[in-house]
Amino acid sequence: MKSKVVFYLIGISVFFSCGNHTEVVERSEKEYKVITDSIESVMPGQLFVNADYILWTNPFTTEKNVHILDKKMGNEILKIVNTGKGPEEFITPSVGYVQDNKVFVFDLNSDKAAYYQLSAEGSSDVEFIKRDRQGETRYLEVSQGQLLSFNPLLEKPFKFNNEFWGKLPFDQSIKNNGSVSQGNILYNSDRQYLIYSTMSFSYLSIYQIKDGKINFISEKKKEFDYDIVDGEMKLNRKRKGASEMALTSDYIVTLERDYVTDDMDESTVGRDFTKLPHTVFLYDYDLNLKKILNLGMPILRIAADPKENYLYAIGINPDFMIIKCDL
Repeated sequence: MKSKVVFYLIGISVFFSCGNHTEVVERSEKEYKVITDSIESVMPGQLFVNADYILWTNPFTTEKNVHILDKKMGNEILKIVNTGKGPEEFITPSVGYVQDNKVFVFDLNSDKAAYYQLSAEGSSDVEFIKRDRQGETRYLEVSQGQLLSFNPLLEKPFKFNNEFWGKLPFDQSIKNNGSVSQGNILYNSDRQYLIYSTMSFSYLSIYQIKDGKINFISEKKKEFDYDIVDGEMKLNRKRKGASEMALTSDYIVTLERDYVTDDMDESTVGRDFTKLPHTVFLYDYDLNLKKILNLGMPILRIAADPKENYLYAIGINPDFMIIKCDL
């Protein structure tokens, strides 16, 4: 096991346009524990954590590209999901969510989906189903068998109980919402909160799911540069929003670059993993930014179990590794 020494730095004031006030944010370096010091992948695709397992995906392989690890020991116990055009294969598989010991996988380019049931012995039972595909890019489970989907092409992007809910970040109508409003959605079942974050610019919104309805609570949007050209939003690519999001019991955690200390031009990053952000932002559930933690290495993915205050991440040092932080 490896660990990193923690250093505490002074907090500074940061201004956010959405709140019209100054927030004092604690900045610090954070110690971590190595769960797995090397995972073999050209680029890991997704990371999930639940009570028993850590799950990461390897989208550039065709056989068994979803890896299941024992959460306590870090050893791999199972691989599932094949890529292809066969009856039990996916053209472009994506993991929608991991709830309890159930993994929901759907195909981004077909109506195929499946539930994989994991067991303590490391085996899995699978049930293939068809879904009504309309451009959904994210799924989560609100309660047993009750799905919520996200489609950034729609003005009301959340589909739940056969109704459409929520809103996109912009008041004006634009043609390319499918790309600029793309992001992550997560659900904290204890708080009954649905959180939405965008990737191309910094935006967070929070909803409560109660009595079969999705109710908007609040949003946080930082200022960003853009132009409207022929009905499309053209963003300044030098700055980005949160590439990843995770929910812990106390925090909404986003993988963002701290431009105060790291003034990287995002348009130059590409797939240069050494240029990835080192920082995660910790917001409370009122969307107040409380901490910015430097994990001391480039970070590609983050995940958490909302019932705990631990953050898991895939970092590069120099190989891909899975680490764990106590927040």
